[in-house]
Amino acid sequence: TTQAEQKRQAKIKTESGFNAFKSGDYTHAGNEYIQAMELDPTSDQIYFQYATTLYKQNKHNESLIYLSAIQGGDVDSSEYSYYVALNHMKFRDYEKAIKGFSEIREENNPELSPISAFFAASLQFKMQDYAGSKENFQYVLDNSKDPKMDTDAEAMIEKINQVEQYLESLKEILRYTLTTGLIYDENILNTSTNNTTTNTKGYRLLYGGNVYYHLFRKPTTQGALSISYNDMYSTDTKFQADTNLQALDPQIITLALPIQKQFEIKKEKFSYTLTPSYMMLTMDTDGTGRKQIL
Repeated sequence: TTQAEQKRQAKIKTESGFNAFKSGDYTHAGNEYIQAMELDPTSDQIYFQYATTLYKQNKHNESLIYLSAIQGGDVDSSEYSYYVALNHMKFRDYEKAIKGFSEIREENNPELSPISAFFAASLQFKMQDYAGSKENFQYVLDNSKDPKMDTDAEAMIEKINQVEQYLESLKEILRYTLTTGLIYDENILNTSTNNTTTNTKGYRLLYGGNVYYHLFRKPTTQGALSISYNDMYSTDTKFQADTNLQALDPQIITLALPIQKQFEIKKEKFSYTLTPSYMMLTMDTDGTGRKQIL
């Protein structure tokens, strides 16, 4: 047969292989492409189509070999880089895959750039590059025309935000607060006289603090040790010390072990906090000094 006839037959085989590829019959497609390559071994396009068929058959090493054979050849550069990156992804060579997908994204190819950005973002998430992953998922939202891919990208951005918030929270081991406030009381209760009122006006200074130490912290569970101290100091309306009024000042010390848990039921988010606590209240109930009363 003449060279022209061989090319004609190769074209027929290539079209047959392409139809089989579209229908998902990759074995038949591969066989047709092999015969086409034998008839026309100079066609980069046939080699490329055979390489994509090998990828679909999970023969990633062979697929890369055929792709390497036509590097820089007469094929669409974006499609070529896309399948190279896909094969690297299957080999778990994530750095090379991300590099390839990122290069395709930069080409702003309306078909391949959004899906390439999605794959790059997914791999970056696996490698804990959350900033890069979120940026690529945002590119998908801005450029994709696939509603499902947009929905998945949006969900992943929300997940990354949660992870980043969690990682940021891990930096906080110890938290402390100091509290103070001045109260004007027109009718201070005198517990030393059977809960009757003194009809005495005065100022009461509230002061205290809390120390909150994280014992453990996981994405959905955390536990802490909390120690609180609160006290009061009372004076008359001229801000003069008054032992009768100060006998009424409570001092409260609280030790707590708050445990927080988040969970989901039918995609609805819930949380609870369990706080076993010990509280000690001391007051001067009989004029002889403060003692524990609760």
